[in-house]
Amino acid sequence: MTWQHPTTTRLGVRVVDPRPPKSVHLVGLGPSGREFVWMWLTPETPPLLTERDETWTVNRAVFGSVPHDLLFVMDNITTEAEQFPTYGKRLWQHDRPIITSDNLDGWPPHVLAYPVAEVMDWATRTFRTARTDWFVNSMPFALLYAAWIGVEEIYLWGLDFVSHSSGKVVEDGHPNVAYWIAKIEEAGVKVIVPNSSSLCDANHREVFYGYQRDPRPGSAQRRAQFWESVQC
Repeated sequence: MTWQHPTTTRLGVRVVDPRPPKSVHLVGLGPSGREFVWMWLTPETPPLLTERDETWTVNRAVFGSVPHDLLFVMDNITTEAEQFPTYGKRLWQHDRPIITSDNLDGWPPHVLAYPVAEVMDWATRTFRTARTDWFVNSMPFALLYAAWIGVEEIYLWGLDFVSHSSGKVVEDGHPNVAYWIAKIEEAGVKVIVPNSSSLCDANHREVFYGYQRDPRPGSAQRRAQFWESVQC
């Protein structure tokens, strides 16, 4: 059976002819995800959030906190539900599609198995030198899925991979996600990471390491400002 992207509503509005979205927010549990939540809670939600086609969340990320169209639960969904019954009941009764691993165990029809064979076949053909055996967490599956269905632009919130309890300690999985970001960009997907995120060191964009004179636009103005300040 040919895969069909499962969203029939977008931000709560029913879509008569649902086609794969072209622009998506993907929201995880990291610190920059809280920025996304707060922007939704402001009285005037900025167009950056509302003008995208869909919002996807991963695992418990902003579950129920902001409007979203699709939820990825790539862990064994039954094991998750048995370990956390309240969370499991919310997944069972959720009013949005959920994409999970292939072990569905009799879950309701809004819970769908990730099309792993189709996505891996596409990735192997598209990225001939890619490590298609290298997936260490849920995020690369969501990123590859987006590229596979034809998403053209994806915003990544809360994919910071900084420990929630250990300050700036980088969590496992960061290099794997960065690798697949580069790969889907090869396929033409525009990936946007907010300046507040540590993903791909986006929060260090002002640093152009190794250059005494920053060659980027605006650097000459900053140098002139420094010399003017010390010569007063």
